[in-house]
Amino acid sequence: MTEETQAKLNQYIQALRALHRSAEQAIHTNTVRGTGRMTVKGYNGLHQRISALFPDDFYITDSLTLEIDDEMSEEDMVNQVAYAANQLLIYLQGMTHESRKSNEWADDVQDLKNLGAQLRDQILNLSKNTIRRALSNIDIDIDLDDAGSGSNFHEKNLSGQDLTGADLRKARFQDCTMRNTNLTDANLKQARFRDVDLRAAVLINANLSGATFHDVLAENADLSRSNLSGGKLNDVNLHSAILHGANLSGVRMHDVILSHSDLTEVNGSGINTRDCQFESAVMPHANLSGGHLAEANFAGADLTGAILSGANFSEANFEQAILRGANLSGANLRHANLSGADLTDAVLTGANLNDANLTGTLLEGATLTGANLNGAHLEEAYIERATLNAAIMPDGQPYTRNMDMAHYAITQVPPTPPTPPMPPVPPVPPAPGITEHKKKRVEIHIEDDDDHSEII
Repeated sequence: MTEETQAKLNQYIQALRALHRSAEQAIHTNTVRGTGRMTVKGYNGLHQRISALFPDDFYITDSLTLEIDDEMSEEDMVNQVAYAANQLLIYLQGMTHESRKSNEWADDVQDLKNLGAQLRDQILNLSKNTIRRALSNIDIDIDLDDAGSGSNFHEKNLSGQDLTGADLRKARFQDCTMRNTNLTDANLKQARFRDVDLRAAVLINANLSGATFHDVLAENADLSRSNLSGGKLNDVNLHSAILHGANLSGVRMHDVILSHSDLTEVNGSGINTRDCQFESAVMPHANLSGGHLAEANFAGADLTGAILSGANFSEANFEQAILRGANLSGANLRHANLSGADLTDAVLTGANLNDANLTGTLLEGATLTGANLNGAHLEEAYIERATLNAAIMPDGQPYTRNMDMAHYAITQVPPTPPTPPMPPVPPVPPAPGITEHKKKRVEIHIEDDDDHSEII
């Protein structure tokens, strides 16, 4: 995305945010009369400009176009604008976030290219005798037999070693012990881990994109800011692990334990899980939008401010979870257990809560515009200040302002909110430079003028 496009997009996002805020305020204060067509006109104008900016994006140009019926009430018009503006905001903010990351990565790549060119020029300027003198008094201690890209490690004990920045792309680790190993900034792209012990290992900022993990123990491992995008995890124990700011987008997980882990600000958009445990995980501001997390266990987890829009949480367990201010718009929560959960100020616009358990749930100030609550249990739920416009109620009836809410056995006394879980303590990395002493001959090939190479 060019700087000019980004600047225009930021301007449109500000205007869209103001329009969405005005529409929501009109709905909450019941002051929509006389504002319906003006609100629709404002949205259509912004939508037209944004569509011109991204003419090939069908989701913007087609899916988020308003279809207003002449017989539609002003209240319904404003509700539609609020919903469409919210969805467009979420989508555009995601685009700006990805664009920002791409620009940062491009800058980093260019810096690395420049650094590589400088090092190449410096080395070529050295004479062969200078290199011989430089290496004559140096011992190089390496504990990695056949280390490097595509290497195989079978039944190796790498515990406590410092492998910071190591190039281990496509490496295979099988039946290895790597307890408290320091792999900070390591390149492990498309690496394979099978029957590996990574407990308390440090993989901060490691590149694990496309990596596969099978039967791996990684309790209390630190994967902060690591990139696991597109990876596969099968039967992995990450209990009390640190994944603060990690990239889990598009990851496939089966039988993975993340209970009591720190997943703060993790990017898990498009994640696909089966039989996974997030019990008492610390996940404020995590992004799981568009993910498939059916039957996942989030009991007692802290998902404050999380972005969960469009995700599939059917039959998931959110008992006593904290979802204050979370965005669950368009999420599938059919048969989900949200009993005792805290959804204060959460956004559930258009969410599917069919047959969900909301017993004793805090829904104060929540936005449930257009939500489907058919068959849901609202006994002892607290819904003060909640917005239910166009929602389908538990008995299948559309919500009206004059509806007798006592019919659903809701409470007038707010229940005690759940207690947030404590984040895990990160492991202490090993001291820099600790390796076992297995010396290897180092070969440096220098091209002569006659195109012959010499080994020093």
